[in-house]
Amino acid sequence: MIYYDYKFLQNIDQAFFRRINYVVHFALSDYNHRKQIWGKIYPKTVPVTDNIDFDFLAKNFEISGGNIKNIALLAAFMVASEPEIKNQEVSMEHILKSLEHELKKQNKTISKDDFGKYAYLV
Repeated sequence: MIYYDYKFLQNIDQAFFRRINYVVHFALSDYNHRKQIWGKIYPKTVPVTDNIDFDFLAKNFEISGGNIKNIALLAAFMVASEPEIKNQEVSMEHILKSLEHELKKQNKTISKDDFGKYAYLV
């Protein structure tokens, strides 16, 4: 089934679009799914602080599972790039800075107010 009202679908050339057999729409995850993804995103071997507020992240940022993966990976890379700090763990600060970066990549406008009680970390 093809839906013509999807965002950016009109940007596809009609001659090219006629050659596409299927258009699949993936809806964004709801709050429960996002919270579940956030809770399982890091393997047990990755050191993560206990105070990461996955509930806040799932509730306040409607993003895809792929975005969550990108954010988690960038946060882990941030930690790995700080070798001078021994036994560093992924923290809420790393995740929020990665989240801000991911949203800016998508040209989404974001302000400190969007981070609520964690705005001081960004």
